[in-house]
Amino acid sequence: MDALILKILYSILVIPVIAVVVYSIKEPRDSFLFGRRWMYKNDELEPIEEIIKFNRNTSIVALVSIILLSIYIIFS
Repeated sequence: MDALILKILYSILVIPVIAVVVYSIKEPRDSFLFGRRWMYKNDELEPIEEIIKFNRNTSIVALVSIILLSIYIIFS
């Protein structure tokens, strides 16, 4: 019974994390600038392409890792 409660709790807590990672995959520029916009004067900030690609790739790796970890935790 305790294991079932922990699995349900884990599933509930991991959903917002997955949502943030999916947002980072879909909008890598905006997710990169999230929390950093206050540092800049103008609104037309454009990070270099390498940063956008890096942000998207790390988000994809994080999503795959979270999904694999979730499958392991839920089915173990």
